[in-house]
Amino acid sequence: MKRFSLTLLLSVVLAVGYAQTQNYSFSEVCETGQTLYYQILDNSVTHTVKVVAPNPYLPYWDEGAEPTGDLRIPDVVSYEGIEYTVTAIDDDAFDECDQLSSVVLGAFVESIGQHAFIYCTSLTTVDFGSSLVGVGFSAFYGCTSLESLMLPEPLRWIGEAAFYNCSGIASISFPSTLDSIAFNAFADCSGFTSLVIPESVSYIDYWAFHGNTSLISMVVEEGNSVYDSRNGCNAIVETASNKIIRGCKTTVIPNDVVTIGRAAFFGCVGMTEMVVPNSIEVIEENAFSGCTDLVSIHIPNSVTTIGGRAFTGCGLVSVNIPCTVTSIGWNPFASCQNLVEMTVDPANPVYDSRDHCNAIIRTSQNSIISGCKATIVPGSVVRLNEGSFYNCRGLTSIIIPKSVRVIGKEVFYHCSDLVSITLPSSVATLGEYAFAYCEGLRSIYARRSSCPTTGFGAMFAIDRDVPVHIPMGSRHSYENTWGFHLPNLIEEYMLPEGAEWWYEMRDVAGNRSYQRLEYINDTLMDNVSIKVLIKESLPVGGQPIVSREYVYEDSCRLYRWSGEEESFGLLYDYSAQQGDEWQVSFGDDEIMVHVDTMMVMSLGDSYYDVMWVHDDRNIMSGEIICGVGHRKSFFPEFVSSPFGLITDGMRCFWKDENLLFQFGDVDCDAILSVDEIDNQDGITLYPNPTNGAVTVAIEGMSQVAVISLLGQVLYETKVQGDEVLLDLSQLEVGIYVVCVITENGAVYRQLCVQK
Repeated sequence: MKRFSLTLLLSVVLAVGYAQTQNYSFSEVCETGQTLYYQILDNSVTHTVKVVAPNPYLPYWDEGAEPTGDLRIPDVVSYEGIEYTVTAIDDDAFDECDQLSSVVLGAFVESIGQHAFIYCTSLTTVDFGSSLVGVGFSAFYGCTSLESLMLPEPLRWIGEAAFYNCSGIASISFPSTLDSIAFNAFADCSGFTSLVIPESVSYIDYWAFHGNTSLISMVVEEGNSVYDSRNGCNAIVETASNKIIRGCKTTVIPNDVVTIGRAAFFGCVGMTEMVVPNSIEVIEENAFSGCTDLVSIHIPNSVTTIGGRAFTGCGLVSVNIPCTVTSIGWNPFASCQNLVEMTVDPANPVYDSRDHCNAIIRTSQNSIISGCKATIVPGSVVRLNEGSFYNCRGLTSIIIPKSVRVIGKEVFYHCSDLVSITLPSSVATLGEYAFAYCEGLRSIYARRSSCPTTGFGAMFAIDRDVPVHIPMGSRHSYENTWGFHLPNLIEEYMLPEGAEWWYEMRDVAGNRSYQRLEYINDTLMDNVSIKVLIKESLPVGGQPIVSREYVYEDSCRLYRWSGEEESFGLLYDYSAQQGDEWQVSFGDDEIMVHVDTMMVMSLGDSYYDVMWVHDDRNIMSGEIICGVGHRKSFFPEFVSSPFGLITDGMRCFWKDENLLFQFGDVDCDAILSVDEIDNQDGITLYPNPTNGAVTVAIEGMSQVAVISLLGQVLYETKVQGDEVLLDLSQLEVGIYVVCVITENGAVYRQLCVQK
């Protein structure tokens, strides 16, 4: 495997200027037939040399000149009549000599330099001699064919990444002289199953053995003053701190251990569960990262701290945070693709999972620190913390409520299944890489009239053709915001967040009250962001009638959910121009709405297009304010009878607690009974109150109905004449409305029934 880097580029440049420069003092053909190169270290007292590569820069060996096959490094070499002892293998000496199959070091070699045998991928065996003291940084990195290691007695230290990714090593024998094992020294060496740490070892880096997926036995020799493997636990325990620094899939955590150390079980594939004893107080960062088969873990009440990324990439399905945990680092459950249930003990003073949200929330900040594909963000959350949904596969859509102001760094990083996202107008900040690598995104709705402050790479690696729907008049802001680099901007009218509509409503008796609509939040239906409106109708003298309406917007069109049809139907087409028309369906009925003319009106600081429309049945005829709704009723209905509650014009329109429109001087919530409304229409109704029989008299009468204050028809009859006697003995005591249809229209009168 060839490495290409800035170093390589520099080497090419330097090679031109220093073509005659050589890296060695002399060369000699060794016993196994290869030409080796040496650099003199001492020429006066000890007469020592080290083995070096012939070239000082990449490539270290000219093509075809690299040593191949079996190589034996001599103990001594002669040059100009002097014998030199070979004491070291220099940095990069056999860098990428990928045809070497075996190496025998000279008896006096004390050190192996960095990258000395890096990517010697055919190397199967190494005889380290009898004098080796240290193995340098990445000395055998990527030597995937190495079969075993028998390290010699003088060895004291093993450097960083010395045997990184030597995946073929099936066994390791450490000498009794070994003192330290550095960072990543045996990382991703997945071949060996057992490990014995000598009593001489005083330092093991926490990453030294990460990714050793085959390990099932770990033993520390008796007498080691720093580490132990007490109770046959199959782990390395730091004795003084009672901390596990490395475990494996067969580890049984002893009851006196208090800390699971940093990356202690990193990459332990095959470990399906772990019993955490009640002695554990701290689970450090990355403790169980990459344990893809870990599906169950119980965090006991003794735990106070969970470090960042502690369970990243685990197979966990559910997790519960006990009341004792008061410190949680960077999303400890990132990349847990199977996670669908997240709870926090209600007694926890720092964190919560309010409203069954399946997330972990920092209570004092109202910020989510960790979520999953089943998370429902509560309306009280103001911030999504850094990485809170990092690499959350299976998350296809999520509703961000209008309470959220900040989406932090890498929140949705690599959520590649995310199809659609709506950014409410409250979101003022997008952190770096907030949506980077969300390759599955097919639509973005940004509701803020000015682009949020956007960090570097917030939309990195998203298809540049993804449509970004933005409010009318906001294109300039989005085009000129650094970090928000998606060009397919579509300006359109959008239902205002935080909006309230107040419509005048009258009942059959002529009483006038109000109907109130409020856009409360969004929900999801088939991965589409649906807006939820609460509709409250208040009859005079009755109880409020409360229901929910569901609408969604797409390309300047607003669609309304029909429970009867179980589908969405077009209600408003804000993209229509003068002369256009669209069809509106109400159950089995439908009308064609025609746009007669257009104008512009101002509401607050904004300007809105207004369409004057008509239809043949005069249902939606009137004014439609684009992005706000109809001036008569937001949800016009087909009126098939003269009975019931009817909305009759917009009184008020509020947005973000600002009153943008008010009709005349009528209060938004005014209630006017029939006694306050002039209704001298020539009808006679007696006796009133009545105990059952009542006479109705008026000229040109054709139909009479008695209805409740909620609009329910309780009695109905055809009439020919100017007077009729009604038998209402079946009615309960209460207030009713008598509706009389005459040749001049409908007349209403209130009736009191007493027994």
